[in-house]
Amino acid sequence: MNKIKKFNNIVRSGLLPLYLRKRMSISQDVSLNKAYYWLNKHYGKQVKKYICAAKGKDSEGQKKDGRNIVWLYWAQGFEQAPEFVKSTIQSTIDHLQGYDVRIVSEENLFSYVEFPDYILKKWKEGIISQTHFSDLVRLQLLIEHGGLWLDSTVLTTVTAIPDYMSEANLFFYSNLTRLSITGSNWLIFSKFSKNITLTVTRDILFEYWQNRNALSDYFLMHHVLTLVVNEYPEDIKMMPIVSNQQPHVLVSELFKEFNQNVYFEYCELSAFHKLNYKMMIPTDVKGTYYEHLIVDRKF
Repeated sequence: MNKIKKFNNIVRSGLLPLYLRKRMSISQDVSLNKAYYWLNKHYGKQVKKYICAAKGKDSEGQKKDGRNIVWLYWAQGFEQAPEFVKSTIQSTIDHLQGYDVRIVSEENLFSYVEFPDYILKKWKEGIISQTHFSDLVRLQLLIEHGGLWLDSTVLTTVTAIPDYMSEANLFFYSNLTRLSITGSNWLIFSKFSKNITLTVTRDILFEYWQNRNALSDYFLMHHVLTLVVNEYPEDIKMMPIVSNQQPHVLVSELFKEFNQNVYFEYCELSAFHKLNYKMMIPTDVKGTYYEHLIVDRKF
């Protein structure tokens, strides 16, 4: 079991040799495509129904402007987070000082959003995992309030949300290599509340969990989002296409020797950097990016 966990951590960290990554990528593509087509078969018609309903509600009531809100979520709260996560959260607090950065936990979550009883019941029973409940959390927060969602393991290295994000109605990093997954969900920006794409994605996920007690695929939200944008492309037509590869460069460099000039280049490459707190930490991290950014918090 320890060897399996060790291997999984290597996979997540992106440190596998290229030839192994290619083999696994092909295998994963087949699995992801099967999961996507299964969802399309069972929920494709429902997507169209929910789009019509969302369009009808789109004109009802005033939308909230969320451009100044940043959402971070750690279920147990900031003080109970691992030191790695505290560092990445702190990078957002330190850099985005002109924004309303809101750290959400189980303690204050329900002052911002509500969930159907069946969702809460299945979450408390463990049928919906903490990971997949957080998918619903980000959707609910953005639908209700708008703003920028960042996973708590994202390192922020800019003092303002880039214009290409903030000027779009909806933004997420695009997946340019897999047809069944349109993009990443660790960063989502919604200029206003009540975004139709996010609302329909949430509605499908609610229906899924209302009727099912098992996860069909780890990337459930990603597949549903793809179903929605394929049927309702209005939001992404105006969304700049930015590959989700750039924000993942720094994570593979964390344990290499820190170089200030190279670090500036990484920051030029991406405003936000998706890291992984479950990586295996070497015994000696002296002089590395990890020590500089995570231990010493010299962002």
